[in-house]
Amino acid sequence: MTTSTGPTPVGGVEANDTSGSQKSKRRLELRQANLASWASHTTETNGRLDTSLKRHTALLTKLKSSLHSAANAPAIVKEINSLALEKYIEEAVGAVFEGLGKCKSSTEIAGAVEIISSLHCRFPNIFTPSFTSLLLQGLKPSASTATDKDIREKEDQARIVRQRGLLRVLGELEVVGVVVKKEGTKPSAIGDVSWAVLKELLTADKGSLSLVAPLAIAFSKYLGNIFLPPVAAAINGGAPPQSDSNFPTLAESNLPDSAKDEDTIVSKEVKDKFRKLLVAYLEALGRKEGKEHIELQKTDRRNHEAYIRSGEIFDDREKNYEKSVRSWERGWASVTQLSEILGLPVPPLPSLTSASSASIVTGAGTSSLTGEEIGGPGSLWPDEEDKRFYEELRELKGEVPGNVLGLSAKESDSEAAKGKDQEVGGAEDMEVGLEILGEELEIENPIEILAVDTPDASLPAGPAAQLTAVLARLPDASSKATIDSIAIDFAFLNSKAARKRLVKTLGSVNRNRQDILPYYSRLVATLNPYMPDIGKDLVALLEEEFRYLQRKKNTDLAETRSKNLRFLAELTKFGITPPHSILHILKVLLDDFSGPNIDNLCTTLEFCGRYMLRSEPTSERMKLVLDTMKRKMAAMHLDQRQVTMLENAYYQCDPPDRPIVAPKERTPMQLYIRHLFYHALTRNSVDKVRKLVRKLHWEDPSIVEKLHSAFTKVWKIKYSNVHLFAVLLHELSRHHPDFAVSVIDEVLENVRIGMEINSFKYNQQRIATIKYLGELYNYRVIDSRVVFDTLWTLVTFGHPEGRPFPDSPSPIDSPDDCFRVRLVCTLLDTCGACFERGALKKKLDNFVVFFQMYILAKKSIPMDVEFMVSDTFEQLRPKLVLFKEFADAAHAVDEMLAAVAKSGPVEEELEEEMNASEYRQQEESDEEEDGSTDDEDAGQTDVEEGASEQEEEVELGGRGRDPNAMTQEEEDDFSRELAKMMVTTSGEARKPTERKQVALDFAVPVVKRQRQRSYNDGLDDEPEEPTRGMSFTLLTKKGNKQQTLTMEIPLESAIAVHTLEKRAQDKAEQQELKKKVLDYEQREEENEKLALREMMARRGVNVKFVTPKGG
Repeated sequence: MTTSTGPTPVGGVEANDTSGSQKSKRRLELRQANLASWASHTTETNGRLDTSLKRHTALLTKLKSSLHSAANAPAIVKEINSLALEKYIEEAVGAVFEGLGKCKSSTEIAGAVEIISSLHCRFPNIFTPSFTSLLLQGLKPSASTATDKDIREKEDQARIVRQRGLLRVLGELEVVGVVVKKEGTKPSAIGDVSWAVLKELLTADKGSLSLVAPLAIAFSKYLGNIFLPPVAAAINGGAPPQSDSNFPTLAESNLPDSAKDEDTIVSKEVKDKFRKLLVAYLEALGRKEGKEHIELQKTDRRNHEAYIRSGEIFDDREKNYEKSVRSWERGWASVTQLSEILGLPVPPLPSLTSASSASIVTGAGTSSLTGEEIGGPGSLWPDEEDKRFYEELRELKGEVPGNVLGLSAKESDSEAAKGKDQEVGGAEDMEVGLEILGEELEIENPIEILAVDTPDASLPAGPAAQLTAVLARLPDASSKATIDSIAIDFAFLNSKAARKRLVKTLGSVNRNRQDILPYYSRLVATLNPYMPDIGKDLVALLEEEFRYLQRKKNTDLAETRSKNLRFLAELTKFGITPPHSILHILKVLLDDFSGPNIDNLCTTLEFCGRYMLRSEPTSERMKLVLDTMKRKMAAMHLDQRQVTMLENAYYQCDPPDRPIVAPKERTPMQLYIRHLFYHALTRNSVDKVRKLVRKLHWEDPSIVEKLHSAFTKVWKIKYSNVHLFAVLLHELSRHHPDFAVSVIDEVLENVRIGMEINSFKYNQQRIATIKYLGELYNYRVIDSRVVFDTLWTLVTFGHPEGRPFPDSPSPIDSPDDCFRVRLVCTLLDTCGACFERGALKKKLDNFVVFFQMYILAKKSIPMDVEFMVSDTFEQLRPKLVLFKEFADAAHAVDEMLAAVAKSGPVEEELEEEMNASEYRQQEESDEEEDGSTDDEDAGQTDVEEGASEQEEEVELGGRGRDPNAMTQEEEDDFSRELAKMMVTTSGEARKPTERKQVALDFAVPVVKRQRQRSYNDGLDDEPEEPTRGMSFTLLTKKGNKQQTLTMEIPLESAIAVHTLEKRAQDKAEQQELKKKVLDYEQREEENEKLALREMMARRGVNVKFVTPKGG
């Protein structure tokens, strides 16, 4: 067994020892002991070490769970020096590494360093290499493999938290001499291992610079006094002041004389190297956060525009924006904190306007020279979106290295120096600086030396396979972002063979995929500044194809010709096609101005005519082309299709001057009302809209006028929301009846005007209006007379004597016009199901007969109208037998009219409306009846009981006085008890508690009355005695047995007098109500006869009512 005397634990591991000088001295002592362990290969054997399994297991447990506790460090070090541990080295390595994951504070890390130093001094050749390899593996940059984004972010955050503690431990261990890198027989400079690990962590993933920011901050904050020069010296470029160093020089320590010649533990060169690395990372992170800041400003502006345009921002867009803001705030906080630690100024945040010219390059457009407003008559582009698409191209210099783009080294250096001041985002400069820095220092990567069994990375696919994958994405590139991404990917694969293959792929695009030609042209324009042979070869290929198609003029290749010329036109707008080439093509098409060349000329003018006419280099030549085309159009006899196409192409190039249509100015209140009805009104919000409409200022005539316009122009809302307008009008009619009447009058007037004008452009409005009318009846705003008058008007208006005939067409309802049939079917489909009872059913049957005659009077009915009619009849009268001939229908109509004139009204109008209302509001009444069933039942029971009591009193009062009648004293006692009972009952009724079912019911008195009546019926023949009192039945309960007692009260008593007066008053009210009902029925009958006589008189039928004999 070989042992080595470890470092003696001192107070440096205690929590109360926070002095920087004592920590530095302790590091020097540990470093001296650890280096001595590396130098000594053999030590004397100590036979007193314990080999107990129990104590070894306890020590491993403490290393796993208590390594982060600084108070336990001296005890653990003592156990390490007293145990053998040779057979448990592998377990000790794993336990120590697991325990390091719990170390967070400086005190905990100091304690862990003490323990690791003790193990190193005991087993420098067994424990330390394995532990160092495992520690470096834990500091390897590794991204999460989870597919879910949230899970991947959580795993990456957990990895960074774990590596932050391990990185601090690595720096401390390298300072104390546990982790060293040997170059030959002599250790290398202190800090090389930490520098290599930190560089790999910060530069592994350029797209996640903000993710590893905690590592740079933790290293700079906790190890900066060791590995970084003082801030003042670093800024001024001079040597650090002697008083700023917490580390004592080797001359001040008790080190050997050979070590006193060195100035400090970490050399100045290594400190400068660490500072350069962190400064380069800070600059790259600042540029990245600046770029994200610009993207956030763009997103915020887009959200603001969307809010102004639609009045709301979608939840997913708002959540994504808030998530991006939180991510940027964390990254920018890291930039600020790292800048303060390094003593550097915080990088300025670029604004949206200053950065717009850094990430795009202006194309060959000349819109800036015209000085015209975008979309104006002299503008180069029709709108701002087209201008951005064709002029703002992706700049590849900031995305792709210059040597890949084919730039020389001198050009690359100059562009890099220029881009250093202007470029907003990206971490490429940091990587280049780190590579240059590594070459200058000529330091070998220490991780490759220390790491063991590191698997080699898999080789990437070959360039040919990568190019195939890039080209396979072209057919799906239907956005600027996608095509710009393909341009960058192709730039990394730049070669002569790749460019030829790209030209061939672009030139062989499918003739049916002309929608992606603008994006292909953008791809060529993006690559053309650095690969000009792509645009030149593609234009040459398309021109050769154009010449081939000209030779095949008699072949039907219309789609291929259109694709070829549109591709050339799109390339012209990007400045790829030379102006003389496209002008030559136009000249060729004009010289042979016939056949397919006319279509080809129209295609070319539609896609690039405006651009060439408004571009200064080609403006004059293009005017001559258009003049020549106009003269040939006038001189030649072309068919109407070609003339229309040429005129459309001409006006697309040079649209005529026309005045700008000013939008209609509306007040805020009008806009608010429009928002309520046209946007906010839905099935779920109808109650809310109703309340808001009622809250409007109804005394303002302008508001009432706007509401009237909205309620009458129902065709402006969704057809599925027409019934909601009827609901609103029904609710408003209770509070503003005059307004509802005016709306109904306007709706009926619109129906009448539509029949008078009978223009097809108003058909949609007429359908919505008639649907609205039916819904008004469904929601009890109008009655059935209005609906039937409208139905009869639709089939009779404009015809002589109100009857349609096939031989006498009407000027406003021709035999081939079936739109009125649509209107009738729409109205019947909306409210026809309500006419299923009583007189309303008879009225509908009569109309259906007349409607069949009206349909048969038409010449021919379109198939869709015929299906509509059959569906309507199937819904209303499924068993109806339809007429086949007009004569049969006309005969049935004559019989129907005669029967109506002879019979008169069948029932009262009030009863008809009540029946129809019951059918229409069955579902609504169910809900209302549920809430009022108890009250109605209680009231009805009281009425029935009162009537029964009256009958009982009349029948029982006719009998003689009972021999067991009460005396005056008994009667007084009964009155007092009855009064008490009434007071108690009324007090209980007023209690808020729920009414429970009482045990006593009225069944017993009812049975008693029935028996008494049957007894009286058998005694009808006997003479009746004079009535001297009024009988009452008293129900009592003795125990569980109910008993009844009949008592006779004198007619002179107060309760009897009150009962008789109430009975007489009720009888008088019943007689008065009966008289009023009979008078109302008589008036309604006369009104119905008068209405029927007037309606039939308008149709040319004279109706006379005959009074029955004896009536």
